[in-house]
Amino acid sequence: MRWVPEKGKDLRQRVLAAVGQDPFRCYQCGKCTSTCPMAPDMEHPPHLVMRLLQLGQLQELLPSASVWACVSCETCTARCPQGIEVARVMDAVRQMGLEEGLLPREGAVPFTEIFLHHVQNYGRLWDTMLGARYNLRRLRPFKDLGLAAKLLRKGKIAFRPERISHKEEVRRIFERLGGDR
Repeated sequence: MRWVPEKGKDLRQRVLAAVGQDPFRCYQCGKCTSTCPMAPDMEHPPHLVMRLLQLGQLQELLPSASVWACVSCETCTARCPQGIEVARVMDAVRQMGLEEGLLPREGAVPFTEIFLHHVQNYGRLWDTMLGARYNLRRLRPFKDLGLAAKLLRKGKIAFRPERISHKEEVRRIFERLGGDR
């Protein structure tokens, strides 16, 4: 029988209730982290998020940008040998952060901020500039330049954002929700 901190048991129940996933099933193999495209930008990559949950360390986890940097691509979920839907656990932890007011410092989550900026201003995602601005914010301006050129030539990404109707309606939604945060 293993010893589990009381805080860990409480967090386990909260995550189970929120998304039906048990972080205690994680045995720290690290496959989620090794395949996560955002792991290099995380203070606590996915397997450590799971470990901090097991230890009941929500107070340490939430102020960092780690769970907020997750883009929910679900690569971690696909690779988990235990079948844990890690992306859903990240969603639950973000929700706990919102409920408890434990948000990361301003500017700590560039991907989310840039994503929301594009949706708010263009009414939809503009892939080309999302990648470019993200890499600029992470001080890696040329990281995907070769790939971007190939994708532009093949027409897979657009040089300009696609125009949508009802863009003002999207802006009003953001205003009702309290801006871009």
